[in-house]
Amino acid sequence: MSDFIDENGRAGGTDAPEDAKEKSSGEFNSVTRADGATAKDRAGPSFPDPRSLAPHAKAGHELLALHAAGDRDRKGRALGKAPVGSGWRTTSPLSLAEAEEHMASGGNVGVRLRGCDLVIDADPRNYAPGDDALRRLRADFGLRDCPTVETGGGGFHLYMRKPEDLEVANSLPGYPGVEFKSLGRQVVAAGSIHPDTRRFYAWDPLDDDPSTAPFAPNALLDVIRRRDRQNAGAEAGEHSAEELALLLGGLDARAYGTNDLWMPIAMAAHHATAGLGEDEFVAWCETDPEFADDGERVRKRWASFSWAKSGRAYTVKTIYRELHKAGRGDIVEAVGRASPEEDFPDEPEAEAKPARDLIDCMNERFCVVLNGGKFAVFMEDEDGVFDPPRRVWTKMSRADFIHYHEDVRVRPMGSKRDLSVAEVWLSDPRRRKYRGIVMDPEGRHGDKLNLWRGWAVEPKPGDWSLMKELIEDVLCSGDRASSNFVLRWIAYMLQKPGVSPEVAICFRGAEGTGKGTLGRALMAITGIHGLTVSSPAQFAGRFNAHLRSVAFLFADEAFWPGHKEAEGVLKQLVTEPVIAYEAKGADIVPGRNLVHLMMASNNEWVVPAGLDARRFAVFDVSDRRRGDEAFFRALNDQLLNGGLAAMAHDLMALELGDWRPARHVPKTQALADQKALSLDPTSKWWMGLLTRGVLPTTELLDWESKPVALDSVAKAELVDDFDRFLKANRIFSAKATHKSVVAAGKAFGLETGRTGGGRERPWSLPKLSEARRLFEVRLGASELFE
Repeated sequence: MSDFIDENGRAGGTDAPEDAKEKSSGEFNSVTRADGATAKDRAGPSFPDPRSLAPHAKAGHELLALHAAGDRDRKGRALGKAPVGSGWRTTSPLSLAEAEEHMASGGNVGVRLRGCDLVIDADPRNYAPGDDALRRLRADFGLRDCPTVETGGGGFHLYMRKPEDLEVANSLPGYPGVEFKSLGRQVVAAGSIHPDTRRFYAWDPLDDDPSTAPFAPNALLDVIRRRDRQNAGAEAGEHSAEELALLLGGLDARAYGTNDLWMPIAMAAHHATAGLGEDEFVAWCETDPEFADDGERVRKRWASFSWAKSGRAYTVKTIYRELHKAGRGDIVEAVGRASPEEDFPDEPEAEAKPARDLIDCMNERFCVVLNGGKFAVFMEDEDGVFDPPRRVWTKMSRADFIHYHEDVRVRPMGSKRDLSVAEVWLSDPRRRKYRGIVMDPEGRHGDKLNLWRGWAVEPKPGDWSLMKELIEDVLCSGDRASSNFVLRWIAYMLQKPGVSPEVAICFRGAEGTGKGTLGRALMAITGIHGLTVSSPAQFAGRFNAHLRSVAFLFADEAFWPGHKEAEGVLKQLVTEPVIAYEAKGADIVPGRNLVHLMMASNNEWVVPAGLDARRFAVFDVSDRRRGDEAFFRALNDQLLNGGLAAMAHDLMALELGDWRPARHVPKTQALADQKALSLDPTSKWWMGLLTRGVLPTTELLDWESKPVALDSVAKAELVDDFDRFLKANRIFSAKATHKSVVAAGKAFGLETGRTGGGRERPWSLPKLSEARRLFEVRLGASELFE
């Protein structure tokens, strides 16, 4: 793009500076920085970082000189992203040393893209409200991790490779804010400074070296491929961007200020340069004072054109004719082009839409995956169980996939025999394929089949007050701290589905009190990533592959703490970051555990919570709404009429900061009860002694008024009493030993030591009241021994 446009609409500029010398043309002096300094005086508060250019050079990127971040043209517009000089597409690239020297003098550096380069330029400022177009692009097309520059404006430049002769479109419908840049375009290099934010363009340190940039997935290349060149006419792309700037320089942009006059010139310019003259056309438009600040709007209109549509409507001959009418035929002759008498269409024709081919259709439903190192075909289908139906993946072997499609046969071009559509698809390089399976809400693993599909409810402002009332007044029995925790736990799941909360929430209460209402609401919001189970076999059985895509698991009367195998799985689901998944007839494979577990039960004992339990937040449910059909009917109506969307909206907007559930588990009486019910045999025996307030020793010890010391005889008597406790309760999993009695007794202050340097190791216990207090503290209970 030209540095600036002078008052007469002519493109002006400078060559790449040498040692930041002032240019003799005088044009360089007219470019000023925002702080008033001339461009030759590039010293300022922020300088580019030349060290960031080495990865570009290693990757073979072609570097060119850009203006300094603070440079402005005569109208005060930023030039920090613009090349120095108008011939940047054809000039020799800078060496690494020259580029570093240019940065050291204060200038930014750009990367002139080659035919093999593909840069995905994502700018969140241009996303649709509430959308993350780049994340969706990663998920939809299986983008692999690749070298990435975080731009100074908060966006991203993803560096990939593509076939050199493949031409790509600038944008893709449905992904606002994402551009695809290749040959004929340039992007700002790492180490440069953004002209507005004054932040660096910086490499993402977690990504690979740019010299190892991966090829873009075939699925993406296929949809961004320029398909309309063959229909665009002979003139498509026959002019360079520099030639377009010369042609437009003969036209006064002010004479084309209305849409009916502007549109033919715009479409003709687009067609003439095959879409590569965007910067030159925008610069020409901005020479009209009325549209000096409309550059971004012009770019969006430009991106909406296609070569086929432009070519059938207006070609470069439109510009030739306007130049002849303006008496500037000399410019047309200068570029050696057509005479004004040549015909050209005056009215646009209807745009033809290319039909989807067999491969496109098959890719919508099928993909090939290396699953556990083995080749498999996965078919996306509906499970037919849930309403609305869930999308599920069914695995097939290569042979089964071919047999399934044996009855549908086609004869590909050049083939002498009919083939099944399966054989055609499997042998096509455009088939959709992945090198593994992952549940990845962040979209970081673009080369794997991502099971993440997002939440089922679109967040919208609205009313969900009755659900708030249910959570605070019923599920948390009016305790504000508990209800705040529950709401934040849900918000954490909705905002950070890729991060385990490391805490399960559990509601304990009578039947009909509303425990399941919240679970069903969250099932509706989480959609295909939610699952309700009602027995341990559904989440703790051998085959658990169905949990791989689950983000919210609602266990409704599905667990009892006496189930030891299920107890181990339950604790894994709550805290382990990686768990093993196994499907029938398949190898066990590890995967991320993203389960957010909610439990509900009518039983007194709900979860196996140890003395130091941090896995569970337990709440007693009030029965104040038990049997209140009118309340629950109104609640369900509110949820169905915008309440679910409002709930998702408000909780996704809830400010969490660095809040994490595991750090803020409420110490409720319900949790203390679970700890008491979950005590190991030795702790239960000690709790009995603390309750009775009497030690089972022959010598009567005054435990109530003072600490007591236990000699070897008293210690043996305590161990014998514990052994009788185990036998009376038929507990065979524990043994009565001095070591086990001491280990459990330390929870409330039991200490051991030597006396007089001898071998005797007496035990000392604090006064009964203190021992009880310490035990209550460990349980998180109060008034346990009243």
